[in-house]
Amino acid sequence: MWGQIVRFGVIGGLCATIYSSVYLAYVLIILPVSLNVAAVLPAFLLSVYVGYHLQSRVTFGDAGTAPFGLRTRAKFVLTQIVGLLINCAITWIITGPLQGPDWVPLVPSVLITPTVTFALQRW
Repeated sequence: MWGQIVRFGVIGGLCATIYSSVYLAYVLIILPVSLNVAAVLPAFLLSVYVGYHLQSRVTFGDAGTAPFGLRTRAKFVLTQIVGLLINCAITWIITGPLQGPDWVPLVPSVLITPTVTFALQRW
């Protein structure tokens, strides 16, 4: 079990790095100023894609063959949509009305969103 927790954390860290890298690349290189929220979608989608495949193979690959039916898929998709909306809200509030630096939304995004989505997925 401890090995599974460590693998989960390492992959989560990798996904946070992917999210942060893609977000910053879009914000600093691709997008015009004040469109930071638009960087959330590609960053989030790539990190979820990588995380899903790595977690299902590396972390939970030995957990058996639980059925991945329609209800489970719907729960996963809805949970990820909530996570995406949280990251969009965080980014908009910090870089919009609060006029914070481009990198500041990364801190709550990589701390709050995984916690919320993990709790929702478990519930």
